[in-house]
Amino acid sequence: MFMSLKVCVKAERMTLGPRSITSPEAMCKVFGSMPNLVAIDLSGITRVDDQVIKTLAQTCRGLQGLNLNGCRLVGDEAVCLLAANCKSLRRVSDPLFSRPRVETWTDDQMKVNGCIRLTDKSLVAIARECHHLLEVDIADLAQCTSATVHALLLNSSQLRELKVTRNSFLDGDGFPDLPTLLDMDDRDSELAAIRAPAFATTHDPTLETSGGLLRMLMPRSDQLTQLRTIDLTDCREFTDAGLASLISSTPRIRALTLAKCVLLSDEGLKHIANLGRCLHHLHIAHVSL
Repeated sequence: MFMSLKVCVKAERMTLGPRSITSPEAMCKVFGSMPNLVAIDLSGITRVDDQVIKTLAQTCRGLQGLNLNGCRLVGDEAVCLLAANCKSLRRVSDPLFSRPRVETWTDDQMKVNGCIRLTDKSLVAIARECHHLLEVDIADLAQCTSATVHALLLNSSQLRELKVTRNSFLDGDGFPDLPTLLDMDDRDSELAAIRAPAFATTHDPTLETSGGLLRMLMPRSDQLTQLRTIDLTDCREFTDAGLASLISSTPRIRALTLAKCVLLSDEGLKHIANLGRCLHHLHIAHVSL
């Protein structure tokens, strides 16, 4: 019966439920006939695989919202193609092991909760290719490191909310000092690449020249003036140095959560104070200050 929807070639939005027993082959044929799709919700459909996502990436170039919660068969290859073709994506969410919760999904979101095969390779690709990202939630993402956050801050100048909680790999190197990077030259870029986790994790031989490094490491803006909410709960490797770089690059934070960031010290409080009247909410429970 699902195949009968192939004739709906002007469909813009679609939601399938978790009880759907539609085969990947049928989804590919139907989605392949709907080039105008801007939002699709496939959450809970465990049969969604890389081929389904590749079909969406090749057919629906204007896609803004994609919900893949619980689609555990989706991997890096398909999401990298999605990043290359669907540059209008707005929101990314990926809390892998978070508790079930009731939440709303809007048409301009991308959610990949439970896509346990995803790594930095595809998430960095999303960051580099999709420059209109507004909200990113990569809480509890076991295979996400500082590389993903580093790439996001370099490329997502419109970012409004960033959530990276319970991440044991996120350290100070994940937060570049954007004003400093914006002023660097070719020689500086070679030195910066040594500490750039996004470069080390997703190394591209075409960037080995100093000019290539400079293009990769150059931020799109000297400050993320739209970023208002940051949650780094239980990022136990996050340091005072990382906090200094973060606040230097995001001077208008309204809500900052640093609970259980155990490496922070009194020096970190001095950096937080630089936010002044912009800061409305601060959560630093379980931190020895």
